[in-house]
Amino acid sequence: MADSFSVCVAASGKVIAESCVRASGFLERCRGLLGRSGLAPGEALLIEKCRMVHMFGMSFPIDAVFCSRENVIVSISKDLQPWQMSGYAQGASYVIELAAGTARAQNLQLGDRLLIGDKQKLDSTSACASQSTTID
Repeated sequence: MADSFSVCVAASGKVIAESCVRASGFLERCRGLLGRSGLAPGEALLIEKCRMVHMFGMSFPIDAVFCSRENVIVSISKDLQPWQMSGYAQGASYVIELAAGTARAQNLQLGDRLLIGDKQKLDSTSACASQSTTID
């Protein structure tokens, strides 16, 4: 997996993940968080080309935030427990898996636009906006 980056909410500039890594290859996307014992606060995994997640074989709960190509939240599955499945997220291009409770604590809402970029440059809303990328 590649270097980590940050994810923040465009409207507020609030950082929801300081250390997010991208799973873009087939095997990385299939493995996801399997084999991990948890996610620390501020940690996340972005899985490309994903509209639904399963928790088969997982040992800890997560929040799954599904986003469009334009980085707009289209679905949120909060507190997904081991052995559960999320619903199908129509219009999603990728998912960001976060520690359980993060979506609620950060007050993430459908329609929020996320900004993704270099963690050292995302320290204000304007820096966040200037460094944002889209996910193909």
